[in-house]
Amino acid sequence: MAPAPDHESRSWSITPFININHRITIWMLAALALAPRLWLAWQPTERLVTVVLRDDAYIYFVVARNLATGYGSTFDGTTPGNGYHPLWLWLITPLWQFAAGDTPVRLALTVGSALNVACIPLIYQLGTRLSGRRAGLVAAVLFALTPSTIFISVNGMETSLVLFLSLATLCLLSAYTERPQYRSLFALGICSGLMLLARTDSVFLFAGVVAYACYTSPRQMRIMSVLVTCGLAGLVVSPWLAWNVLRFGTMLQSSASAYPFALKQSGLYANPIAGLISAALILLVGHAAILCAVPLGIELRRSLRGLGRAAIIPLTIPCAALCALLIIHGSLRQNPQVYYFALFPAVLPLSIGLLWSRRPVGDTRFRVATTLIVTLFLISAAMQLPGLVSGRYPFQMAELHAAAWTSQTPADTKIGTFNAGIVAYYGSRPVVELGGVFSPSAYEALRHHELAAYARREGVVYLADYDAPLNRIYAPFLRELHPLL
Repeated sequence: MAPAPDHESRSWSITPFININHRITIWMLAALALAPRLWLAWQPTERLVTVVLRDDAYIYFVVARNLATGYGSTFDGTTPGNGYHPLWLWLITPLWQFAAGDTPVRLALTVGSALNVACIPLIYQLGTRLSGRRAGLVAAVLFALTPSTIFISVNGMETSLVLFLSLATLCLLSAYTERPQYRSLFALGICSGLMLLARTDSVFLFAGVVAYACYTSPRQMRIMSVLVTCGLAGLVVSPWLAWNVLRFGTMLQSSASAYPFALKQSGLYANPIAGLISAALILLVGHAAILCAVPLGIELRRSLRGLGRAAIIPLTIPCAALCALLIIHGSLRQNPQVYYFALFPAVLPLSIGLLWSRRPVGDTRFRVATTLIVTLFLISAAMQLPGLVSGRYPFQMAELHAAAWTSQTPADTKIGTFNAGIVAYYGSRPVVELGGVFSPSAYEALRHHELAAYARREGVVYLADYDAPLNRIYAPFLRELHPLL
């Protein structure tokens, strides 16, 4: 289906891009967007810990280092675990075979930056399909230069990878719906499988993709579209699922249940509705969209009229997947992190690009849309500036100090901690992760209130962590660990 008209013929000439090929423009934008991402990726260690990276990212780095050095899928070098999304781990593991220290960390952030920038042409393509080139260009520019998106691109997690594969899946779905062919289905199935390996909860987006591919297929291809797409995706993910079942007795990572269990035990598990509202606010505030939410919703409702099926792939399917994620991570798991919602940094600029393109220059709603764009960018920049100056995670310096302290302990000492990534990566002693986020055996010990026995069995001598998690989330387990305090 051709994109909806966007008044390009009357307003496009006011932009400086009139005589420049759009493809060149997008790649120039991508090159521009890469610069601040690389600047953040190559910060000194203290800045990486306090400004750029969360402790969770270092769990990936520790496991990748162990894989590269022959210790397998372990955190402490001995206890196997599956608390990660595999594709990102497999992608960055070779970096530790050729470098040490912070160099592979910075290289991993460079890979994440490149994947995030590679999303720009895909967003432009989806925006163009949605409402013409002007919408695509606005969405691409907003995605490329919004500070909150820049920070997410270097978070050391799987976020950029899953976003890239999600957008690629949507683009392949768009190609299939416009020209149904089996080779398009094959590509869609394989890309969907990689997306699921990049992040397990991408299954909600995958469900929407399969349903829409079936709905838009010719009658004689509908059943085959489901079989081919699901079959190929299943083929891609089946080795990972089989390994989990054979090794740990479950297809899911231990991280899916460990943190919610700790919340329940500590009495911090909120009402599901309150958790859902909290998750939505965290998402909107994290992307500086909270002040734009109401006018954006009103204008979108007006702009979507008449678009029909053109809006389903770029907006409807991703929004439905995001709503499912809000329910899962907000109401059920009650651990809504901004980086869980990888599609949101793409959906928001696509929505604003739609608003900006559907009105001629000079129209009141055009001015409203333009105001939204400027407001979003300025608020996002203002929100990120304090963190850039004083640190977004200043409390993590305590973990860096704890890592330095480990060198003062006997050589055979094992350290136990709930926030284990930074201490394990920079420390000089083996670290046992006690929160069950990585290790299913630690989660089982946590679940049966046998954490002290587990810590003794693993040879833990000291417990190192900062006060906030010990006094709140993990307080019910401290009595068991009293001998180690």
